[in-house]
Amino acid sequence: MMQPCPRLLVFDMDGTLTDTLPVMVETMNSAIRAVTNSAPPAEALVREGLGVELLETVQALLPDQSAALHDAVVQHYCATYRGIEAEMGLRLFPGVFAALEILQARGFMLAIGTGKSRAGLERVMPLLGLQHLFRWSRTADETAHKPDPTMLHELMAVSACGAVETLMIGDTSFDVHMAHAAGVRSVALHSGTHSAARLAAARPTLTLTSVAHLPAHLFSGPAQAR
Repeated sequence: MMQPCPRLLVFDMDGTLTDTLPVMVETMNSAIRAVTNSAPPAEALVREGLGVELLETVQALLPDQSAALHDAVVQHYCATYRGIEAEMGLRLFPGVFAALEILQARGFMLAIGTGKSRAGLERVMPLLGLQHLFRWSRTADETAHKPDPTMLHELMAVSACGAVETLMIGDTSFDVHMAHAAGVRSVALHSGTHSAARLAAARPTLTLTSVAHLPAHLFSGPAQAR
């Protein structure tokens, strides 16, 4: 059991709850090919670049290109993402929905802190059937981007939870660094964007393979996700 047990659980979305990394990589590769008329960077570089605000990702992947080209890649990505998502599928990782229901039933307050836009988050929540599980959310276009801790500070304030009562769960080093900056504990997941080595270097409180295993680390008893 994690001690002291948190009250507020803040989840990243892409790569943490949803298996969207293949969609994000394909959309980014497609946008770079279309705008630059050249091959995109290696997939490992694209994966490692994801997890922050979209323009920052593009700038990191194409550092020698102009601001205008960066903007064009972002625009192409946004214009094509939903179509590629429809082709490849939108889904939660196995066991995630059941784990979230267990956590809510046990009295944990659930929130989302995501690099998605507000419009993007509001679009996918009902498609995934998640809207009734989360009390609060913050998105990249309405507050400071990860790893700035403002997103967590705002969620802590609205929930009236202190740092010791808050746990951040995400699949990138940016999530872990944001947690460190806010003074809260973190769970790093091997389910999404960043490599195990990069996550370990960020020094999370706990490392898991999936959100499905989180309940077992927060309490003991018969109602546990396996």
